[in-house]
Amino acid sequence: MLTQKRRCSILLMTLLFLQVLAPVAWGSAESLNSLEATTDADLDSLQQVGISPSVDAEHGWLAAEDGVSLTHLLYRDVTMVAPEDWTSLTGVQVVDGFHLISHSYPVPTSWFYELQDAGVECHSFLPPAAFHCDVNGKTPQQLTELNVEGIAAMDATDKVQSNLALGLLGLETEYENPFVNEEGAIINVVLSGTSLPEEIADQPGISVDSHSGRFSTMAADTDGISWLAQQNEIEWIEAKPVFEIFNSAGIGVMHVDDLWDSTTMANIDSSWSSLDGSGIIVTVADTGIDNGVNNSGMHPDFRDHIKGILSYPPPASTCTYYSLSPCGDSASDLDG
Repeated sequence: MLTQKRRCSILLMTLLFLQVLAPVAWGSAESLNSLEATTDADLDSLQQVGISPSVDAEHGWLAAEDGVSLTHLLYRDVTMVAPEDWTSLTGVQVVDGFHLISHSYPVPTSWFYELQDAGVECHSFLPPAAFHCDVNGKTPQQLTELNVEGIAAMDATDKVQSNLALGLLGLETEYENPFVNEEGAIINVVLSGTSLPEEIADQPGISVDSHSGRFSTMAADTDGISWLAQQNEIEWIEAKPVFEIFNSAGIGVMHVDDLWDSTTMANIDSSWSSLDGSGIIVTVADTGIDNGVNNSGMHPDFRDHIKGILSYPPPASTCTYYSLSPCGDSASDLDG
């Protein structure tokens, strides 16, 4: 009989406890269910190449009034979550890996070094008052003690140039880029830190052409680009730009046409009337100084003095694999 009474008491207390918790749980669920992907990124094209928004509090998709501040990215404003609200809104106990962390405005210069001393490695500054940092396993309380005002993670849809996604789908883009087609693209990547994702070598759709510091150039198919966008170590992905030579515009900027006009030059100084470039030494440096590797094939004046080699344009084998053009390294291609 006594045991039965105890069970009844425990059941009654449990029900009362659940009644207290129910409004809190309902409020959190209601808040998360009302999240909306508000961004200027082309979500339709991004989703077609396998990149979808997470639409959760951790990635800053809250309404502005539900956060502590905003951080401005290219395509959207990220709502920063106060450290004291982080776990209740995201369910995450420890903040690890790369996150946006903000300070009250204005940001004191000393804050960057205080974070560094605490093992928080920061790189890109995001206006008006945030850095993109490798937080290295800090609790919200520890971040509060470091004067962190808000926390959020970048979303995969924040990281990809919309024009790149359109090009991968074969759709009309803002500008034509021969380095992008439906087979894949040659891309420039900005890293969150200085390291590539550990598993990148295992990705069949990605070929790394160069990596120096926080920057890398790769050839990747659609699946490879989708995979990259999901990685914490990746901050930005865009199509490799195409550079065009506008010599006709340079003529006016440099006033070369004045040099060509003997009358104009003679009016400045009579001895300049016959300027024709005689006696002027012009030096031209080409890619012939190396074979792409800092080895015995490197020109002796440069050997062992090279910190990094950027393959530009990418190797012909890479271009051929992804059916990209221009390719190779000859005077006939766009790169000269």
